[in-house]
Amino acid sequence: MLLQCTKTMQNKLKINDGDLEHHQGHEIDFYAWHVHMITIDRRRIFVLMNNVTRYPVLIYRPSDADMRHPKQLFLTAIKAALLEEGIDLQIVERYIEGKISYAACSGMSLVSKLNALCQDIRNHYCKCFEPNMVCQPRLSVLLSHQPQTYGKVIDMPYKRMLRQLNRVYDLNQTNLINTRTYQLRVSLDLNQTTVMRRFTIPAHFTFHQLHEVIKILFQWPSAMKYEFQVDEQRLQDGSVIASENGDTHRCLSALIESCKDCVYQNTWRHTIVLEGIIEEGHRSGPYLIEREGIRPPLNVRTEKSYLEYLKIISNPKSKRRRQLMAGNFGDRYEKACSDERLNQLLNKWPQACRSNHDHH
Repeated sequence: MLLQCTKTMQNKLKINDGDLEHHQGHEIDFYAWHVHMITIDRRRIFVLMNNVTRYPVLIYRPSDADMRHPKQLFLTAIKAALLEEGIDLQIVERYIEGKISYAACSGMSLVSKLNALCQDIRNHYCKCFEPNMVCQPRLSVLLSHQPQTYGKVIDMPYKRMLRQLNRVYDLNQTNLINTRTYQLRVSLDLNQTTVMRRFTIPAHFTFHQLHEVIKILFQWPSAMKYEFQVDEQRLQDGSVIASENGDTHRCLSALIESCKDCVYQNTWRHTIVLEGIIEEGHRSGPYLIEREGIRPPLNVRTEKSYLEYLKIISNPKSKRRRQLMAGNFGDRYEKACSDERLNQLLNKWPQACRSNHDHH
């Protein structure tokens, strides 16, 4: 893997001229990426662009701890973006394996395309960053699905990336894209009532993506902190850890099939059960199969209070119920929403930021 850094990026990483490789032909190297740093609202953003496919990868507000291992940070971001596209984990790991080197930028053509990408991010996608995530795979997918001009041909970066992987590793589309699907049951840990969502999700999805799905299906607000507990391992909210062991960018397939206990924790504890594995799934994204119960309001923290809340809303003559139903509480209460509507929301994801782009 070759990272061709702009002067701004070289200064940020404290790379000396002696640390740079000096070879020709990087412009057509599938393993070479141009890297630049931009600032939006005083926040540092690293932008990577593949030399051949112009596939974009973004890193948002890396911490000092992240910057102690910059090469690992870049690899983790590339891996997260390619996994988000549905590319098989083994293929992604083959692509990112090997030595990582730095080099200077090669040619004005690629630099101008990188600058155009950075300007597009500033103008149209500055509101699409997930604030608690260092790697931004969803935004990479959103950008990679936008048509671009390659000479006289209009194409998309993600399509070019898939074709290049097929060519380099002599694959077909079936082997490249992971179609394995899990059927999961996620339920709140309650003794006297049931709040449950049953759904399918692609095996290549990460734990952070599973968090996003749970958030949509239970209508939890976006700002809630979360973590997963998989047996004895804790996967924290969005941080990039050099060892990668505690990172929510890890694939579900890496842990969930062999684990005995899997828990999702925000304000409430959710138990996750793997009910089945579909080897050849026909859906490219998550899909709600069944649900039962409404989730507790945000200001309800115990099962006893939740049962009292259910008793109030089940009585149509209750004055308190009318007050609850009439109030505009935003995300405090779960809104009436059909299964069809929830699946529409899942189907729009991960391109939920597209509306922000279309307004410009």
